[in-house]
Amino acid sequence: MPMRSDASHRRRSLRARLPTIVVILAATAVAASGCGSSSSTDSTGETGGTDGTGETGGTALEESLSRFRADESTRSYVEFGNASRIDELSGGTVDGTWGSLAGLGSGALFQHRTELPDELAIHPSEAESAITTGQPPAALTLLQGGQDGDEITSAANDAGWTGDDVLTLDDLGTNPLAVTIPQIVPLAEDVAVGSAEADMSIVDTDGDTLAADPLVSELASCLGDVVGAGFAAAGDYPTSYGVRPDEDDPDTVIGIICVAPPSGEAERLASDIEDAIASGEIPGSGQPYADHFVQPDVEVLAGDSLENGDVNDEVVRVAVTQTEDSFAIELFQLAAANELPGLESRLALN
Repeated sequence: MPMRSDASHRRRSLRARLPTIVVILAATAVAASGCGSSSSTDSTGETGGTDGTGETGGTALEESLSRFRADESTRSYVEFGNASRIDELSGGTVDGTWGSLAGLGSGALFQHRTELPDELAIHPSEAESAITTGQPPAALTLLQGGQDGDEITSAANDAGWTGDDVLTLDDLGTNPLAVTIPQIVPLAEDVAVGSAEADMSIVDTDGDTLAADPLVSELASCLGDVVGAGFAAAGDYPTSYGVRPDEDDPDTVIGIICVAPPSGEAERLASDIEDAIASGEIPGSGQPYADHFVQPDVEVLAGDSLENGDVNDEVVRVAVTQTEDSFAIELFQLAAANELPGLESRLALN
């Protein structure tokens, strides 16, 4: 797609372009024990529940973000997967275009998905959605839906985990799963699992949530109703990325990248990303980005919710169609390698 000559043609209001669709579902909400938000998710990914501002509605991504307190750790990294929609698109397999997203958001739990049901009554494959925030050793994963808090507590106690609100294992050497799952918080139909230094109080607690955080909420709104998303919201180039199926062809992956660059750099960054997709190469492999992504649609959007002066006051949004033989996981792999087009080595992921 040729670069637009008139930069003003790209500039639009983010909230005007992507209004939040409010859907109140007549289904049983996923209830968290104690305080916090409750939610329910339908097959389209729309949710009922709090969005971090006290209002009801939003996408499945926004509802998941509303469960976490916003702090330096949670902003540093987020990975989200709408498991129910991914299963629908993949046919419940780990193969093919959409099967490549299986386990997205569930962190280290996915590699233990076969042992966990028997050992701790935790069912990663039954979750409606999964979200992981922070990075090891402070990473925390929340499985939403498909769990039974009483069964988890009983099984964990039998396996040696003890405690009141947070279940922990005194001797980590007594169970191989303890290295991956040292902390467990059953939450009715959900469960939170933390690594060794994770602050388990960040889930369903008082205070500003990620969904209400000006920068994170802007990047989430930019993505829209995606089935998988990642955030690297620290550093000079806070970024979110996600994928959704094409409206007319569910087998086709639409990738979305949203960046809030330093003030005055939005137009230059938009041009860099578009040029990289058209003619650049992936640093690690030398493959052209154009072998994976085509038809880039680049916009510069006004960051209506941003309140940090003239820093990160605009959002660059790029939507691309992934090529037929690509996998839905590819944007996430590029982000993990710090190789997103036009953003090479700019993400604060470590």
